Amino acid sequence: MIPRDYLTSRSTRLVPAETLLAWYEPLRVEGYCRACPFYGSFWSCPPHPFSGEAFLRPFSWALVVAERITRDPRVHPRRPLEEIFQESRRELGQELLRFLSVQPPGEERSLEVLIAGNCYHCSRCSRDEGKPCRFPRKMKYSLESLGFLVSDMVQELLDLPLEWPSPGQEPAALVAVALILSHEAAPLERFAGPPEKKH
Repeated sequence: MIPRDYLTSRSTRLVPAETLLAWYEPLRVEGYCRACPFYGSFWSCPPHPFSGEAFLRPFSWALVVAERITRDPRVHPRRPLEEIFQESRRELGQELLRFLSVQPPGEERSLEVLIAGNCYHCSRCSRDEGKPCRFPRKMKYSLESLGFLVSDMVQELLDLPLEWPSPGQEPAALVAVALILSHEAAPLERFAGPPEKKH
């Protein structure tokens, strides 16, 4: 078995959902999205037929979840940190979806998950083929795609500094950010628990 070559440490913050509007800048964020070569290729990404503010409005509470991803110094590097990041963000997304699936009957309808980055439920998104989403109830949006400045939010809410790759040098860590929205605080408190470090 190939040893896991990275470590993650988690930070969470439970806040009233309306607090997130402090980092809501849809025009600015969509400008960043338009610069992406995959703009318009995923149903989880903009343009959307609704606003991020409208998406947020039905919910009262938000749990911001940040996963800081670093190489494990005990394991010889064998792949780029960006590849590790993609694997870890998917693991985080799957964990959040499993959390939704074990809620008491009816309670799961009061929760919504926003994953880190684009939806990855399908190997190829049907939007890229000009077709409707194959699994609209399973598709999850990212917080970025709804117009929120996620980097500023993480740094200010969680006091978690972010680093960016530069030519020829990778950062010491990358951070995957996701969100759980709820009508009540209790389910989010159950998910958050104490901060953890996974090896």
